[in-house]
Amino acid sequence: MSAEIHEQLLAQRIVPVLRLASAELTERADVVKVFPASTGGPEHVRALHAVFPDILLCPTGGVSQQNIEAYFAAGAALVGVGNNIVDQKALQAGDGARAMKHARGFLHPGTAAG
Repeated sequence: MSAEIHEQLLAQRIVPVLRLASAELTERADVVKVFPASTGGPEHVRALHAVFPDILLCPTGGVSQQNIEAYFAAGAALVGVGNNIVDQKALQAGDGARAMKHARGFLHPGTAAG
């Protein structure tokens, strides 16, 4: 991303999130997306954070209620959650309350029925 585009995004209060496929990081990265996180898990995030402690890491792809706390403990500044945020069985059963409880569990890990 060019410096000009980066500055324009920040001026619009948009935080660019760059994807991390290797150790190629840019000094203009506000947040770096680590995708897919599931291939290396929290230990991969821990290793990246050890080398780049000033870079905000955002693991996505495979983050679940079972591992979200491990990602934060490994140094993730934030996480991206996709399909795992939806309790498919609750949704198919029409159980909105259970589906919402599951999704809220990502805000407060350990509080939702898995």
